[in-house]
Amino acid sequence: MKLAILNPNTNVAMTDAVVAALRVRLPRTTSLAGLTASKGVPVIDSAERFAVGAATALWMLDDVPADAGAILLACFGDPGLIGLRHRARVPVIGMAEATARAAQRAGHRLAIVTAGAAWVPLLSEAVHALVPELTLTGVYALPGNGVDLRHSPAAFRAGVTALSRQAADDGATALTLGGAAFAGLDFEIDPRLVRIDTMDAVAAEFAALSTP
Repeated sequence: MKLAILNPNTNVAMTDAVVAALRVRLPRTTSLAGLTASKGVPVIDSAERFAVGAATALWMLDDVPADAGAILLACFGDPGLIGLRHRARVPVIGMAEATARAAQRAGHRLAIVTAGAAWVPLLSEAVHALVPELTLTGVYALPGNGVDLRHSPAAFRAGVTALSRQAADDGATALTLGGAAFAGLDFEIDPRLVRIDTMDAVAAEFAALSTP
């Protein structure tokens, strides 16, 4: 099956990072088509840009290859996910939704560490709407945004560890690094927490779609 990876911002490097992260998690027979928005915003880091990303994701449907068997909306927060599902002819996987479902199935209290304070209400609202049965302990924000993170991950390492420690103190049992910018990057988190990897969750959702 072919998976179309639809990135609703204009950052090609972000698309490539998600493609690379999934390539090592999916069977070799899986074809991946990375699609990057040709217009819109370079990074989604505000409510206004989230709305732009949702609209962008919808018009990008025209670029999805005809032989794609599924679509991944490659933005953690899933802007436009419901609209895409109404209009797409194939299943659509959301990064945040897949991650939240993986945590919920395992019975975890999930914490999300992300880049940018604007994502705190956006992710809280999205996760509660998409997977209401999940216990979300909280969304914890690093400074800056996904572009900053991708450009200099070392500058964020201490912050990720500190926020993971706070999440564990708040009662979380699992943590995910919420954002396409985290794809392929490794950070140390509090040992009390189970790491829920978004790319693993997406791969599991895709495998379920591919199983007869």
